[in-house]
Amino acid sequence: MRFDGLRHLAPLGTLAIAVSFPGVASAADTDLGALSLDQLMGITVTSASKKEQSAAEVASAIFVLTQDDIRRSGATSIPEVLRLVPGLQVAHTNASGWAITARGFNGRFASKLLVLIDGRSVYTPLFSGVYWDVQDTMLEDIDRIEVIRGPGATVWGANAVNGVINIITKKAKETQGLLSSGGAGNEERGFAGLRYGGELGDDLHYRAYGKYFKRDGGTNASGTGTQDDWAIGRGGFRMDWDASDQDKATLQGDFYDGKAGLDFTGLASLSPIPTRFDENQLIQGLNVLSRWSHTFSETMDASLQFYYDRTDRDTPLLDELRNTFDLDFQHRFALPFNQEVIWGAGYRYTRDNVDGTFAADMVPNHRHDDTFSFFVQDEIRFWEEKARLTFGTKVEKNDYTGWEYQPSVRMTVLPTENQTFWAAVSRAVRVPSRADDNLVFNAAFFPATPVGCPPAGLGPCPATTVQALGTGTRNSKSERLYAFEAGWRARFFDRVTLDLAAFYNDYNRLEVFQPGALVVTSLPPGPFTATQPFFLGNSDETQTYGAELDLRTDLTEWWRVIIGYTFLHGQDSSDPTHTGTIRSQLDLPFDLELDATLYLVGNLVVRPPSGGGFSNVTPGSIPAYERLDLRLGWRPSEHVELSLVGQNLTDARHLEALTDLGIATTEVQRSVYGKVTYHY
Repeated sequence: MRFDGLRHLAPLGTLAIAVSFPGVASAADTDLGALSLDQLMGITVTSASKKEQSAAEVASAIFVLTQDDIRRSGATSIPEVLRLVPGLQVAHTNASGWAITARGFNGRFASKLLVLIDGRSVYTPLFSGVYWDVQDTMLEDIDRIEVIRGPGATVWGANAVNGVINIITKKAKETQGLLSSGGAGNEERGFAGLRYGGELGDDLHYRAYGKYFKRDGGTNASGTGTQDDWAIGRGGFRMDWDASDQDKATLQGDFYDGKAGLDFTGLASLSPIPTRFDENQLIQGLNVLSRWSHTFSETMDASLQFYYDRTDRDTPLLDELRNTFDLDFQHRFALPFNQEVIWGAGYRYTRDNVDGTFAADMVPNHRHDDTFSFFVQDEIRFWEEKARLTFGTKVEKNDYTGWEYQPSVRMTVLPTENQTFWAAVSRAVRVPSRADDNLVFNAAFFPATPVGCPPAGLGPCPATTVQALGTGTRNSKSERLYAFEAGWRARFFDRVTLDLAAFYNDYNRLEVFQPGALVVTSLPPGPFTATQPFFLGNSDETQTYGAELDLRTDLTEWWRVIIGYTFLHGQDSSDPTHTGTIRSQLDLPFDLELDATLYLVGNLVVRPPSGGGFSNVTPGSIPAYERLDLRLGWRPSEHVELSLVGQNLTDARHLEALTDLGIATTEVQRSVYGKVTYHY
């Protein structure tokens, strides 16, 4: 069975119902243990407008993963949890790597999705993407994950082009006492976590945690094991101080140290024969964040946030040492005629030291960059507050392209208590990264015959070799998006909710490698060598459009079914056209839980860019695949939870991503693990 469209959702929904074993009628007196659908519609979110508002009122395609969703998913990492979100493309590239984005252009170095943890941006200025192998915390401490599909640049700034992921952890007051967890399996070789929370007086709470895991390497297409195993240790803390009814402060931080195997094939010298590097990446880092907020009244508040982030990565391609400082201020207040204004300003400083190899290098090796930003957003309510018009813009000054502006206009209409209609028009930009501007990448060698030489082997130039070189232009421009979105949210009979979003995206000035003039370094007669440079240029443009569906129903008080579907069409989009998920959460007698998730991913075809040149992702195709995850949980007592999880149960292994810049991908394997959690 292969998934190729919406027409398969009905029979697959029947399959999900069958997997859930609905015949256990005696479970009717148990509790689902999660938020009701009505509560989910009204859950408070902050990512859309940098203020608290009901999810039903948001003029964006927003999806919220609750702590209960995370726990019952059986996932052991944040990237795996994100598979549950309609509109997100998640592909496992190797044991420690993922390609994640929203609404197209996915790849290991996807650069159009902004990710935050407690308001701290975790994208790297090196390539404007995310090192997913180090984005982690105790999953039990995550309160919720808010995902916006579509531009969020008006409040979050450059690189929030196709979406925003905001991972929000619980306050220290909500994580008091001891929690420990551990487990092992055939792929998850071993993992353990320990967290303790306490208080220093009635107004000061804290927690500290430590965790470690080791994951087995993957396999290649022939089924042979690869050396990309992954192990990392992490620790951190959080302190929350309620200084008064008006003033609150937070101090938190994390550090990590580990290694991750990487299989890379590339040039090690001027020899035309590529070299395979099968080495460990050494990954270390830390971050510290402080935040102060003051409430003046119900209609006025302000906050000031500062964080420091240090990244230290030693890889077969590049060694990167980076320090980043970020300062952000925002202020909310009311105006006459039902208006509410939010404005803010920020400053970011980042400095790096990059040591390269023959395959890849940065010129220059040291660089620092400054970014200044300002945003303002005004919400006007009318029609007895059933309609809200929001408009604003973000203005930024960066060292690559100078001034950038990112405006948006959003409209929300709530004609009834159970329905929301919304629409939005936005402009967003993706600012060039350090790699875009300064990377020198020796990609490959190609045979060629210069002017004046006969065909190879027939004359005085028998050994012809050309070196292909990819390099930054040092005058890159921002990629631009003009996005048009609309959506509808509704609740029926208090047991069914529907969230539907549609979009049309117009991209221009997309980056693509383009050939420069051939440079001959030795002339005929005789063998010769020539260098073929490829420069990053902003010449490509494309359009994408699609729709996303989230349908939830509580069939009984003890059985919930969730269906997600995504349609995405785009000529240059490195993503499947059709993807879907079907989740079943079933509460059984004797404190048992049975959770099933069926993932359906259509075939993927990666084509060369329409504007010419070449992409860093190797063109090719991946067949459609299905993936079934099952979790059986049991709470034998108030303080203990046992779970048995099976992942990728539909086949022994399958491929989810293609080779990117010579970094090999490995296939995802079937896995089973057990876990014990104790809290007191």
